[in-house]
Amino acid sequence: MRFAIWMVATLLALPALAVPPIEHWKTPRGSDVYFVPRSEVPLIDISIDVDAGEARADEPGVAMLAMHALLNKMPERIGEKQPWQTIIESGNLYNTRIDADRAQMTIRLDRSAGLESLLAKEIGDQLARPVYPEELLRYTRRWLAQQMPEKVENAPTSARLQATAMANHPYRLAAMATHDSVDDLSNMQLRRFHKRYYTPANLSISIVGDIPRERAVSIAETLTAYLPDGPAAQPLPAVAPAKIDAPRQMKAISRGPQKAIVLGVPLAPSQSIDDTAALLLGNYMLGGSSFNSRLFKTIRAEDGLSYYARSQLDQMRSGGLLMLTAATKSERREELQKRLNEEFNRFWQQAPSAAEFAEMREQYLLQMSQWGATNSELLTLVADVAFHKRPLDYYSQLEQSMAKLDAAKLHAVWQRYIQPDQLVVIAEE
Repeated sequence: MRFAIWMVATLLALPALAVPPIEHWKTPRGSDVYFVPRSEVPLIDISIDVDAGEARADEPGVAMLAMHALLNKMPERIGEKQPWQTIIESGNLYNTRIDADRAQMTIRLDRSAGLESLLAKEIGDQLARPVYPEELLRYTRRWLAQQMPEKVENAPTSARLQATAMANHPYRLAAMATHDSVDDLSNMQLRRFHKRYYTPANLSISIVGDIPRERAVSIAETLTAYLPDGPAAQPLPAVAPAKIDAPRQMKAISRGPQKAIVLGVPLAPSQSIDDTAALLLGNYMLGGSSFNSRLFKTIRAEDGLSYYARSQLDQMRSGGLLMLTAATKSERREELQKRLNEEFNRFWQQAPSAAEFAEMREQYLLQMSQWGATNSELLTLVADVAFHKRPLDYYSQLEQSMAKLDAAKLHAVWQRYIQPDQLVVIAEE
């Protein structure tokens, strides 16, 4: 009874979630816009998220190159700057990121310079009508190809694990690009991919910063005004793990003196926000909380097997992937793999104690109270709501679900979503 009273009192004392209310509307072309005003600093942060990740690619690497080369523009006159040069040289920032699910461009604009309308038009023109001029494309293509492995088997260990764990799903395509597959991509392939997926209904815009709503409306409309017509892409199939007789084990090439061991399990899409809370907190307890996680305490602190030992939960639109990672010297690889397996199985088989659960949940809720402390952090949160089409009060709902969760419910969710017979093991040598 005392423990229950202490737990309730602790939860009531936790600070409130820092994520402010999110506004939402659609542009006249049908793109979703999500907006949070924030006036602490004179910055405007924008995220353009397109359902055009590598899982949509007909040719490996086309989704990556289509986004990375998007701001390439053939100069109309001598000395004319590239759109990306205009952004950077005016003291602003932009970045691109592509994964299995989405292609994303983020832009940070200094409002005090008064260039947001001009830059939004420049970006909007390229977003809608990229030509991918060959004279410039060859440089971007060569840069990207040099980052790709010569063969799929030589891909980074985490990428190979995703490709193996998602063997029956389009998410595997995120690890299929090689040097040659990227180097062979043509202007026509990029333009065809862009026309199919860079449409108003397939794209969302998130805006955070020191700007009134009417200016945010104007920027969003400028960015989407000339996008090619087209429907939203059909949803990818849900990840549906198929039972296998034994864990899949593969070897990989080591890229350093330490030999990494990576374990992974595919997950079906979360069916509720309560399930999501249980999966997030479970990962936090297992290996996502650094010094306080089970993996760190056992494999690093007690066994001295690895400098780091962690878990990571990637949640995508159509499913997810749980990964456990650690590295050690060659002669201790088998011991490390055995211990990772033991901790994975122990967490799946046994519910955490009430004391461990309460401590880790309190820590997680305290961390949640700091979510969105900076503009860039808040933009990430808002863009995730936008891309995953979550409710506007998603983070408040998640906090409430986390607060009412108990050890037994967490354990039940983990046993429902995490299937040990789906385990994939990749060991570097």
